[in-house]
Amino acid sequence: MTFLASIERTNLAWSALFGLASGLAILGKYYAGLIVLACALAALLHPQRRSYLRSPRPYLAVLICALVLAPNLYWLAEHDFISIRLHVAEERSTDHPLAVVAHALTFVGAFVALSSTALLAFWLCLRPWSAAMARSLVADWRGVRAAVACITIAPVVLPLALLVPAGILLHSPWNAPAFFFVPLSVIAYSQLKPNENNRASSLTNLFRNWGGSFGISFATALSERRQSFHQSVMAANLPASGAWLQNFVQRTTNYLMSQGYSHADAMKAAYLRYYEQLGAQTRLLGFMDVFRTIGWLTLAVTPLVFLISRFQAAKGGASANH
Repeated sequence: MTFLASIERTNLAWSALFGLASGLAILGKYYAGLIVLACALAALLHPQRRSYLRSPRPYLAVLICALVLAPNLYWLAEHDFISIRLHVAEERSTDHPLAVVAHALTFVGAFVALSSTALLAFWLCLRPWSAAMARSLVADWRGVRAAVACITIAPVVLPLALLVPAGILLHSPWNAPAFFFVPLSVIAYSQLKPNENNRASSLTNLFRNWGGSFGISFATALSERRQSFHQSVMAANLPASGAWLQNFVQRTTNYLMSQGYSHADAMKAAYLRYYEQLGAQTRLLGFMDVFRTIGWLTLAVTPLVFLISRFQAAKGGASANH
């Protein structure tokens, strides 16, 4: 959202906010760098790209993002990018190309499966389709909607183009950044008359606030409970004397010692790494439980779309409103 606002508005504050958000997102997870790259590609498709690239807005965003990342980049350079190399070594599987292909297919299949529910609801809400509605969806495709589509699809396409050739395994949860609400908002507003946008925006903000106050609280509480449950189950089935744990600690210790760590520090870091992996897996399992619960709730309320009154597309379509 801050990216689109920084292009369509000349206020430098939006560019600064976009740079800050990009830097914080990458600090939270390096994979977010692909989302920032998707925004850069979308800027080349936006109808205002010439004025945007000739202004100081994109360069201000890059500067602020670099300043936010500077401490982390300095630490990585001082330690020979050890955290990145360790993650790449764990996820890389050049000896098993079929495994890389299988993970890539699962990655794409998960994206299609997760998108199907939203697309089905969209189709049910707008039935019956008409020629005017179809034209309204593609009327501005070469304009803003092409940039929005790039932001949505590029985080899925870029891993396939960059990580798969390097032999890095893709995981289904990496699809999460692709599910932005921006494309849905653009499509939903395309059928409204200009004087109806304010009322639609009010309803959107109302439900978003409800989701923020109730939905996030519910999801957080459920995730914490399920994470504790999965951690207790996994810890009970992974004794300290287990062969898997000992092999993991031995391999990690040997790797860290080859990087200059002492044996005591390397073993301590290996056990800490094991605990971090355990926490990451339990958090993922808790997230999957929350996602499954939300999915069942979504399916439960899907019949409500049949209660929506049918309407006719606004004359002039999206091209008259955007």
